[in-house]
Amino acid sequence: MADINALSSDATWWAAADNWALGIVAVGVVLEGIAEWLPKERRETRVMLALTRTGWLILVLALAGEWIAQHRKDADDAMIIAFLNDGTARAMNLAASLGVTVDNLKSVVAKKTAEADASIQALTAAASAAETKVTSLQERQMQRHLTSDQMQELTEVLTPFARQKARVTCVMNDGEACTYANDFFTVLMSANWDLGDKPGVTQGVFAGGTATTNVQITLNQEAAQAGNIPPAIAPFLNALLKWNLIDTRTAFINPGTAAGTIEVRVGPRAPLSQR
Repeated sequence: MADINALSSDATWWAAADNWALGIVAVGVVLEGIAEWLPKERRETRVMLALTRTGWLILVLALAGEWIAQHRKDADDAMIIAFLNDGTARAMNLAASLGVTVDNLKSVVAKKTAEADASIQALTAAASAAETKVTSLQERQMQRHLTSDQMQELTEVLTPFARQKARVTCVMNDGEACTYANDFFTVLMSANWDLGDKPGVTQGVFAGGTATTNVQITLNQEAAQAGNIPPAIAPFLNALLKWNLIDTRTAFINPGTAAGTIEVRVGPRAPLSQR
């Protein structure tokens, strides 16, 4: 079946042609009527006879054109009606296949809306789960390191306190924390601090209320309480705080840290929400 837009355009054209033909009919009637209004002796002149015949010919052709235009317009209108009836029938068949009637239309719409809402909720939950997985992956991929500038400045700050006893500890079985701790070990070794007979990063479990994220500087509890604070503590904390490597300018105390030793404890990264 022809496109309804083409049918509508064609019907509009023939309606216009019908109107033009009606106007031409009027012209033919006027021309033919002129002769009827004139006296008999003037009607029989050559010019008036030609005018009368011309009016008659125009009238016949215009009537024929009007009939054709009306016939074509009626045909287009009939096809448009058939097109609309066909569309209505297909819509009704589709509605019937979906179980939709005038009586249950409201309930069907409500059901489809509920199904759409459930789908949206499922998609939202899936998106949230995917975002959680992406965040977890990002956290695993973000390895902490000291920059070259940080390492250089820390070395310069700590070198005047060469031979200071020190220990670097990372949380057990945390590869990222131990890699980060190794950067601090390198700084202390470059500053000629005393890292013991078996130098290297030690893994341990931070207990006794001193479990940490990021970095803590820890002293022996008894020595610190007695006021025996290594001179390197203050400049060490100042440098770390300057680079935002610690949260506060505070040294922690723990009975497990050897007396006279500065222990650098490196814990797991803080969650993204706490950074």
